[in-house]
Amino acid sequence: MKTVPALLALMCLAGAHVSDGRAAVPTAPAVPAMTRAAYHLDGILGTSADFTFVSSSPRAADRAERVAVAEIERLRRVLSSWDDRSELAQLFATGALDRKSTRLNSSHVALSRMPSSA
Repeated sequence: MKTVPALLALMCLAGAHVSDGRAAVPTAPAVPAMTRAAYHLDGILGTSADFTFVSSSPRAADRAERVAVAEIERLRRVLSSWDDRSELAQLFATGALDRKSTRLNSSHVALSRMPSSA
C-alpha cells in the first residue's frame, strides 16, 4: 500500500510531526507568568487605601505602586481643600492663585473661553 508512505511524506513536507503516525497539535506560545501584588497604605488622602497590581514581576508591581502613590500625592497638592497650601484651598481663600499648575491652568483657560449662559 503506497498511500500510507505517501501520506506520511506529505505530512512531513507540511511540517507535521509523524513519529507515532499522528500529526502533532501545534502549541500556543508560552505566556509569561504574571505576578499579583497587593499593597495596603495608610495616610493616603486622610484614609487608607488598598491597591492590587498585576504585572510581569514583583519589581514592576513595586514601580507601579510608587507611580500611583506619586500621582495621588500630586493631585492632593492641587485639589485638597484640607491643605491650606493646595491650589484649590488657595483659590477658595483668596480668589486667586500665586502659581497655577499646568493642568489647573489649562482647565481654567478652557473654562474662561466658554460662552456664559447669562
